[in-house]
Amino acid sequence: DESPLKFGLIYVGTDDGYIWITKDGGNKWERISDSLPQDYWVSRVDASNHNEGTVYASLNGYRWDNFNALVYRSTNYGKTWEQIGKDLPAEPVNVIKEDPKKPNILYVGTDHGAYISTDYGKSFTAFSKGLPAVAVHDLVVHPRDNDIVLGTHGRSIFIADVNYIQKLDESITSKDLHFFPAEKEIKFSPRWGSLNWDWNLIEPSAAEFVFYSNNEGESSIKIFTDGGIQLKELINNSDYGLNFVKYDLTIDSAVVEKYINELNESAEEEIKIKKADNGKFYIQPGTYDVEITLNGVTDIQTLVIKAADKKERGKEKKTP
Repeated sequence: DESPLKFGLIYVGTDDGYIWITKDGGNKWERISDSLPQDYWVSRVDASNHNEGTVYASLNGYRWDNFNALVYRSTNYGKTWEQIGKDLPAEPVNVIKEDPKKPNILYVGTDHGAYISTDYGKSFTAFSKGLPAVAVHDLVVHPRDNDIVLGTHGRSIFIADVNYIQKLDESITSKDLHFFPAEKEIKFSPRWGSLNWDWNLIEPSAAEFVFYSNNEGESSIKIFTDGGIQLKELINNSDYGLNFVKYDLTIDSAVVEKYINELNESAEEEIKIKKADNGKFYIQPGTYDVEITLNGVTDIQTLVIKAADKKERGKEKKTP
């Protein structure tokens, strides 16, 4: 693997357990693996994206009936090594990669799945939701799309967005619950839930609530108006780690009248909320509090629904 930080700095791992370094583009090579376990297959060498002297290596000992996870890091061009990922399960490691944007985040692929560390390799967590128990032979974080791409043995390719993974650090993972601010802009449309000319329903793009939890459990997500009216409650069986909950922007029919009264207290024009063609009522433009509670811990973020464009506000609904 060639260093992305210095031209000519290249590491090579071989199937007889040796790791070599060259700092001049291949003219002179030095063996740097004498302090590592010997005779194992060097399954991957990964030069750091953030520190010139840092390099990661994974060894695979299954040919010697050693199924332990053997992952190492050097911060001085391989002069000395330290083992990381000591809490990884006994699974031969096929690949280790450092995140291209965050040096604290590491990805590992083994003969049984994928794992992620957010603390420089001190601890790893299974990266397995939606991923079968399968050998991961290679992985890469796409520099443009910010997706991780996993190449598996016989189970095709799996892709996941790592945007929120890259936000994780000790300030977040040390908390019992962390609710991320909403990133997606939502623009209101009076046509939500209406039938289009082709008889298909016009459904809004769902809002997504993202939170990190240090524990599993049933979470409650409530949407409130400024006046404290609870418009909706979402119940979710949450996992340890990152959780993603979709909200379809509907409100409970029982609170529609109270909600309309509150909206009209400050509205320049009378606001009416009618039941859409799909039988649902939808949230209106404004700013709302979103409160999540999990295992007795609560965190709050804001949901903003922007007003529709003037052109769309003036559209009249046409019956198909």
